[in-house]
Amino acid sequence: GNDLVFVGNNGRVGIGTTSPAAPLHIKGTDENVLELDAASGQASIIWKVNNTHTWEERADANKWQLYNYGAAQWVLNAVSGSAGVGYVGINTQTPGFPLHLYGATTQEARIQSTDSGVYSRLQLKSHAAGYGQVLFGDSETDSAGYLMYTHSSDLMTMGSTGHMLLDSGDNVNLDAHSSVFNFKRQGSE
Repeated sequence: GNDLVFVGNNGRVGIGTTSPAAPLHIKGTDENVLELDAASGQASIIWKVNNTHTWEERADANKWQLYNYGAAQWVLNAVSGSAGVGYVGINTQTPGFPLHLYGATTQEARIQSTDSGVYSRLQLKSHAAGYGQVLFGDSETDSAGYLMYTHSSDLMTMGSTGHMLLDSGDNVNLDAHSSVFNFKRQGSE
């Protein structure tokens, strides 16, 4: 018959295979390779190098987490948010946004293309009656300044209270109430 568990002369163990390529080799079909079931709490996997903890992965019904022992923190957290929407936190266990980067040091995100003739792009896409907005916040407020494009009026607004407005007629309004200047496109009269 078929061997369910195979132990080779080299001490390697195969489950579902008679030729294990690693100390423990599990071979199965789609989505049926390994299952961890914790009776309570969280199921976990711990990775060690030279008998020293390096990474730990935990999961329960509402979240999945990755812990870095070198940094001594949970570095990646995926949680179920409102209405079942998934939230991912980098360096936070309680992400408040679909993607939430958090930390005491400078926080950066990079979008990089490597081929010539192509570009990197960050796209904010909303409903035609809505707007796209980048908020600049500080420890006092989430929106100390902003850059906003309003689809319905075809306006680009910058500032904290509309200090600069660009409209589709090439007009620049410097305080959202007066001082409208018309800038001509290059090559026009």
